[in-house]
Amino acid sequence: MLLSVYNTLIVHPTYCIVNTNIFAILFLVSKELFMSMPLDLVFVRHGESEPNVVHSAERADLLHMAHTEVYERVDWLQRLSGAGVKQAESAGNWLNRHDMPATEFDRCYASPFMRARETALYVGGPDCEWLLDDRIKERDWGEYGATPKQVREELFPYSHKNHKTNKWYARMNGGESLADNVLMRARDFIGTLQRDMSEKRVLVVSHGEFMLTMRYLIERMLPEEWLAMDEDAAQEIKNCTIIHYTRQNPLDQTDIRAHVSWVRIIYPYDEPGSPWKTDWQEVSEKRAVSGRDIATQIDYSKPLIDRKSQ
Repeated sequence: MLLSVYNTLIVHPTYCIVNTNIFAILFLVSKELFMSMPLDLVFVRHGESEPNVVHSAERADLLHMAHTEVYERVDWLQRLSGAGVKQAESAGNWLNRHDMPATEFDRCYASPFMRARETALYVGGPDCEWLLDDRIKERDWGEYGATPKQVREELFPYSHKNHKTNKWYARMNGGESLADNVLMRARDFIGTLQRDMSEKRVLVVSHGEFMLTMRYLIERMLPEEWLAMDEDAAQEIKNCTIIHYTRQNPLDQTDIRAHVSWVRIIYPYDEPGSPWKTDWQEVSEKRAVSGRDIATQIDYSKPLIDRKSQ
């Protein structure tokens, strides 16, 4: 109906001039209608990868038998471990049990990295169709990420310290920072979802760092809020974590908001251990801040110089 009237206005300019107020209203309504986020947006992190296994051994001061081979392989070619395959299958089973099989989403995206493609295969099965999109790929860790943990701090002392103390803004040697490169990719991806997938259901198989960046955007966080979330072990984005965003009130299907308003996070192989026990959480719509808000926020970073002495 809206599109029909809109076309009438375009075809008959005289009618359009006489009814400029109607045209303006239609334009605003159509902009709101066609620029909303998907009704449901579901992210799945890839399953445990072979590098994840090697990194776990490193953190325990052990050297995995495949250490050298894994570090010599470029990142986008890394595969899932056996446990990662089972995790991916559990994510697909969880979606099926909750009436969200991958094949019934309006569009499915996957990172072109092999571990994400392999996860998509086990999540959706042989008949599910995926769009492979470089915008949702893993963060590029540069030379820092390609260097074994044992010598990383020695070779890249600044990056090592910066990653520990400034995680949102840190840029690794030759790699990406979350706050600019990955954030730009995420914003561009959201633009596509708003233009093409409004009112639709979208499934995305991606990576932990990209999903953390999407949380920053969709949940309208500040840097200090993101850091608190990232440091909260209870909100860890584990392998095959599912993050489900929706604009539809989980308690009232007739209540559909203009913005993403609810989120839940699921560990499909450990639902009782999931963040918030898989319960829905409201996403705040407000992001503008007042001067009073800012006065409180700046206390997060205390002055280092005594102002009374100046």
